[in-house]
Amino acid sequence: MLKNLITKFNEVESLRHMLFSHKAFSVQEAFKVLDADNDGTVSAAEFRECFVKNNLHMDGEFFGLPNEDDQSMFTYNELAALITPFGHHHNHRVAFYDGSFEQRETQKLAWLESLYELIFSQFAADNAAVLLKEKCQLNGELIFEEIDQYRSGYVTLAQFARWVKENCNYNLSESDLAVLQRFIDKSHSHRITKDLFTAAFCAPAINEEEEEEEEEEQQ
Repeated sequence: MLKNLITKFNEVESLRHMLFSHKAFSVQEAFKVLDADNDGTVSAAEFRECFVKNNLHMDGEFFGLPNEDDQSMFTYNELAALITPFGHHHNHRVAFYDGSFEQRETQKLAWLESLYELIFSQFAADNAAVLLKEKCQLNGELIFEEIDQYRSGYVTLAQFARWVKENCNYNLSESDLAVLQRFIDKSHSHRITKDLFTAAFCAPAINEEEEEEEEEEQQ
């Protein structure tokens, strides 16, 4: 399970690095393109309109973004956070490119295509994580207690990596730990509580009443 999760999220992180380090186009310029009405936010409808306009067609729900009737908005900082690799800080860089208008448009389209791929890959990775958790049915609380030998109420990634090596015979690399840090430690506190740990690796508990209702509907 862990190897599969890391592989999925490494793919997403690679796309972030590509967008983040792009020399000829930046998130600042992309936000201006996406924010069609110049109100400082990007709606789900504006995302859709921009991608469709650039022949990046979407079928059904758009990769985890809100539906068109959803009122959620994306700010510049949220878009920047989406493309910024773990361990980097977004510096509000404006890309410099001394080329023709046609070349500039080509660079813009390439950046938007990569953003489209990033959103799709993130959504696919999140879905894969849910399916893996449901398939494996790990006892997250028990594993957490094994790692938290000092009963401090939290564990670090170093402690987790040591447990994985001792119990799974698998060495987590520095890049693996960086990916897991982003996946598990949502608050960037470097302390993984039991709630964070179980949320990352365990499927949600099934409500027996809801399960019975679903079985009745299927019958």
